[in-house]
Amino acid sequence: NELKEREAAFSRKVQLFEHENPSTGNGTDVVQLNVGGRTGIAVLRRTLTQFEDSMLAATFSGRWDDSLEKDRDGNIFVNQNPENFLCLVDYLLLRGNRYPRKIPVRCRPKPTYEFCSMLEYYGLMPAVYPQTWIGDSSRFSCNEKSFNTLELSSKDVDADASLATTVLHNRIGRYSSAGVS
Repeated sequence: NELKEREAAFSRKVQLFEHENPSTGNGTDVVQLNVGGRTGIAVLRRTLTQFEDSMLAATFSGRWDDSLEKDRDGNIFVNQNPENFLCLVDYLLLRGNRYPRKIPVRCRPKPTYEFCSMLEYYGLMPAVYPQTWIGDSSRFSCNEKSFNTLELSSKDVDADASLATTVLHNRIGRYSSAGVS
């Protein structure tokens, strides 16, 4: 009961904050960008915020627009390589056009070191290059197909187990559970 009251109080505070801070953008806003010195880039906010839990979505949610670095023309400055960032935008546009269908592997961007470093920075690596769980009732592993099937994690399980669970450590030190049936 106390937990429900605290959740309701928190929800009211969030609603009040969002009401008092109308700078939070909506998905139809056009965001003007200067990416690594390349200007004239206009993207719908919803394109950049598709993956809600990513740093990219947080950056372009609209909540921080006033504090983001801007060039002299008022474009939001993105300190990334323009070719890599525009490759990501192209992927996000393609995904937006195909959603909820998956993007074929052949249409995903080439996983160069620079591109993948940018994806890691924005927390988008698993969104662009999804991991595949494989295995049987005694063993399973998580494979990253885009990097020549690198085994990220594996676990032996009891042959009678119907659900195998492992804990994966992500790049910022938090843990998350991943289940495989």
